[in-house]
Amino acid sequence: MSKEELNDKVNELFKQQSQDFGGVKYVDLTHIKTIQELFDKLEGIDMPKRSSSNLATPSNVSTQSKETPVPQETQSYKVETVKHTKTGETMHVVRLTNSVPYERYQELASIAKKNNGYYNKFIKGFHFNGDTATAPTLLPNAPSAINYVFVSNSIVVTLGADGIVNRIKSSDQGDPEQWTSSSTNQVFIDDIEGAGRFISHISVLGDNLLFTERQTYRFTYIGQPFIWRIEKLDDSVGIISQNARCVALS
Repeated sequence: MSKEELNDKVNELFKQQSQDFGGVKYVDLTHIKTIQELFDKLEGIDMPKRSSSNLATPSNVSTQSKETPVPQETQSYKVETVKHTKTGETMHVVRLTNSVPYERYQELASIAKKNNGYYNKFIKGFHFNGDTATAPTLLPNAPSAINYVFVSNSIVVTLGADGIVNRIKSSDQGDPEQWTSSSTNQVFIDDIEGAGRFISHISVLGDNLLFTERQTYRFTYIGQPFIWRIEKLDDSVGIISQNARCVALS
């Protein structure tokens, strides 16, 4: 039985066994104890054929959709491989699964562009060219011994760089290969006094929260000359593990 047929049978069961309470339809299914009993009940109902106009059809990736990218939240995503329905081309797609601020979407679009990708409004995701012949490589000059990495304001930010657990080190804005500080760029490095081992972060309302196991810091981009503002929010509440955080309603 298809999902559509099951839905129709449930609706028909409601019509057949419902009682009228002031115009609102109710049905008592409390006597059904098992899934098998429910299916036995549904199987006894004859249903009219579904109209083809009511059937959902897969959307063609080349349709003239008017949708624009919805601002998404932190970097939760899923990677999918799909085929273009007209050309048969294999398309590698990264779709965001959470909502992020529009500024974050712009950052992700910038990163995708540097990796031969772009936001495709027809397939509602970041489309990459599918080239798997060249393996990914480390960013030149970037620290490799780190606890965590994220992108904010078009800047790559690392936590625990160079094996120093309370160190925050970030690239120049818009240039992930520039990690040497000068008066003309926005490269940043600071060892946060009193901080434990930085292990995670999350973006909230344009700010970044940084976590140790027992501390929470606010990390805000302010531009030149200081680049970032760091403020301890709590000295007793941290995070139990790297992914033990989420954002709801911004």
